Amino acid sequence: MTRTPTILLLALATLGGADAFAQTSGQKPANASAVYVIAGIGSTDFISQKKQTINFGLGMRVLVRDRLSVQVDIRDHVYSLDLLGENTSTNNVEFTAGLSWYF
Repeated sequence: MTRTPTILLLALATLGGADAFAQTSGQKPANASAVYVIAGIGSTDFISQKKQTINFGLGMRVLVRDRLSVQVDIRDHVYSLDLLGENTSTNNVEFTAGLSWYF
């Protein structure tokens, strides 16, 4: 019986973000829904190659009810790999969605 090798991709990142339309002053209350940008650097370990990774993206959080919000975001993880003797830039696009319940 032949065993197929497992290929493992591990990505770690430190991220920072900013609310694109933040309200911090004035008489209007702050908006709980938000559009935000996110970026960071990290490390990707793939086929025994450890490479620096840059990632960036855009997201949106919408307050559906007083205690419920929906969040979606998209990020691109960019790094270079040496595959078959050729150094190529790789883009891994990540899409996430989630629900938050505030209590």
